[in-house]
Amino acid sequence: MEWPCLREHPEGCLLQVRLLPNASRSALEGLREGRLTARVQAPPVEGKANQALCRVVADALGLRPADVILLRGERSRQKDLLLRGMNLDLARARLAAVARDA
Repeated sequence: MEWPCLREHPEGCLLQVRLLPNASRSALEGLREGRLTARVQAPPVEGKANQALCRVVADALGLRPADVILLRGERSRQKDLLLRGMNLDLARARLAAVARDA
């Protein structure tokens, strides 16, 4: 599967996400308009949804939460996350594994 939501970055790789807060459950879903769709239970207030997104992505991809950094989109549904220390091939493989399990 192609992952247009992933790009190389000098510190790891960049993941483009579309966030849906206030969901009934937190999970990563499929691609939508070239971005990975993520749902989180947290509300979009005081950065709670952004923090929950970083935790969900970290858990799904086997990273420490501190290695998932919000670069762009603090107040938008469309976010760019830095996956610090993760190379593009590994990120693709782990996203493929998440997609198989979903």
